Amino acid sequence: MASGPNQELEPSVEAKDVGPIGVLLAKFSSALDRQNVAAAVSLFTEDGVFQPAGSPIRGRAELQSFFAKRHGDVRRRTCHIWSNLIVRPLSEGQAQYEVILTNYVFDPAVSENDV
Repeated sequence: MASGPNQELEPSVEAKDVGPIGVLLAKFSSALDRQNVAAAVSLFTEDGVFQPAGSPIRGRAELQSFFAKRHGDVRRRTCHIWSNLIVRPLSEGQAQYEVILTNYVFDPAVSENDV
């Protein structure tokens, strides 16, 4: 298997590689779409990193604060849709993946002021 920053790795289509990551993404989306911040944060390790547009958010405490603030208005609604998941196994227990996220959001803080 080729490796290195400039070499293309063959994608895996095996359920053992794709399935767990697909389930993790679905759980994350479902938690956020149901406004269940605790469930979304629980999917991260203690030192997990979430990379939205902008600066990375590190650790469960920062994640909890970020998502709680983002979902502070109960009128906010999201719909996360993941597609085109490609997993490239790197070594035992490690993989690289690419996925497309389409995110529909109604955010009253933005929609009621900027539209």
